[in-house]
Amino acid sequence: MVQHVGLTSYLGDILGRAANMPVANAASGTKVKNGHIFVAPPGAHLLLHDDHMLLRRGPRENLARPAIDPLFRSAACSFGGSVIGVVLTGSLSDGTAGLRAIKICGGVSVVQDPDDAAVPDMPLSALQNVEVDHCVALSEMAGLLRR
Repeated sequence: MVQHVGLTSYLGDILGRAANMPVANAASGTKVKNGHIFVAPPGAHLLLHDDHMLLRRGPRENLARPAIDPLFRSAACSFGGSVIGVVLTGSLSDGTAGLRAIKICGGVSVVQDPDDAAVPDMPLSALQNVEVDHCVALSEMAGLLRR
């Protein structure tokens, strides 16, 4: 999971209290595990390579580090059609290029309904530039992903 954050993030702690699955901060070399949530730390892009995670400083994308496009692109390359990319509320166009890569590699794209998003820029950009598989309100997201 990637969220545009500043120098500090409490996303992992918040998700850990609310999620019905294990949540951990991503670390280079950690194996990807089905049914786990890994959160990108501030200041590093989260990448997937084969069966493990990499954290890289790399240039900012869409003015952000971490950004979702590097994660989506690397997930598409490593896991192809088994990837589900989800773009939620946010500014600019982060997620659009990565969702396109996921679709090209046979994966599934999911976007939060822009009318349901606090900041609709990212969902709108994805809808305008990618053939999205599902566009749903946040309240419907968990059910869709479980299916």
